[in-house]
Amino acid sequence: MATINNQATLTFSSGGSTVEVASNKASVTLQGPLTISKRSLETSYQLDNTIVYTVEVKNTSTASLQNVTVKDDLGTYNITATAKVTPLTYVGPAQRFENGTHVGAVTATVDSTKTFVTFSIGTVAAGSTEIILYKVKTNNYAKGATGSTIISTA
Repeated sequence: MATINNQATLTFSSGGSTVEVASNKASVTLQGPLTISKRSLETSYQLDNTIVYTVEVKNTSTASLQNVTVKDDLGTYNITATAKVTPLTYVGPAQRFENGTHVGAVTATVDSTKTFVTFSIGTVAAGSTEIILYKVKTNNYAKGATGSTIISTA
């Protein structure tokens, strides 16, 4: 959580002099109105498999939130000090559910390096839960040894 510190300054002129007085400091802690969780519907994978993920976004505030986006990495990892590879390929389309009701496709944009996919949800109503359901495919960079894992976080 972030803390915002604020202090006001009052400046005025009196009798030819300029006086500046600082107020007391006020602090507030910013509570996130959104919570997010991600899970895979599969418990294991093989090369060239499809994996289905769900991302759940909850608006815990009493106000609608606009321009909400979710950025999800596709499991990029280092193979050397300077080289990275990405084991998952977004295959879309992503679907959106609002409070359990399917509302259609959600806009998804994959970055130019193909390491992230960003979902544009738009407005999330007060107290509502949005779920994004989408597919990725394991590619040649998915670790193929038994017991390997792919770490992909939203």
